[in-house]
Amino acid sequence: MVLGWLPSFGRGEVVRLGWWTTGLLTVSGLKALIMPSVTLGLFQMTLIMRLVRAEMLEVLRTDYIRFARARGLTTRAIHFGHALKNTLVPVITVAGLQFGSVIAFAIITETVFQWPGMGLLFVQAVQNVDYSDHGRLPLDGVPDLRHHQSRGRYSLYGGRSAPALHPPPPDLNARPP
Repeated sequence: MVLGWLPSFGRGEVVRLGWWTTGLLTVSGLKALIMPSVTLGLFQMTLIMRLVRAEMLEVLRTDYIRFARARGLTTRAIHFGHALKNTLVPVITVAGLQFGSVIAFAIITETVFQWPGMGLLFVQAVQNVDYSDHGRLPLDGVPDLRHHQSRGRYSLYGGRSAPALHPPPPDLNARPP
């Protein structure tokens, strides 16, 4: 059965706003965003939901929650005002640790849904054996110019290596003259 409600790949129509192009301002662009977003968010959402539930059940058994109930606070005030605050500490920690897996899974998701992004750049770097891109892509997305800079410094000295800034260390095993 083919419903045809959402596109299975692509970015949708794009709008140019000066130098920036975006698909977020068109209906087809927003439809193309739904499936990749659900794909990326669903696994992480289930993990966080299970963690919040387990932590809330643990926190609701503590003594200070019993005292809050004895004071006559409403269930809403106890859950959101007292229990949720202590529940969020491990949840935020795990969510921060899961951010790396979201980035890694984004590479696969962009490849499957044919979205141009950091995933496409990483896949092209692997296909073209561009080692300078492999180390920098997950971190920042800024072009790595180290190898270009070293070539420029090398050519400044007529094909010779740049002179050493520090003298070589003394040879401790050498005999004095």
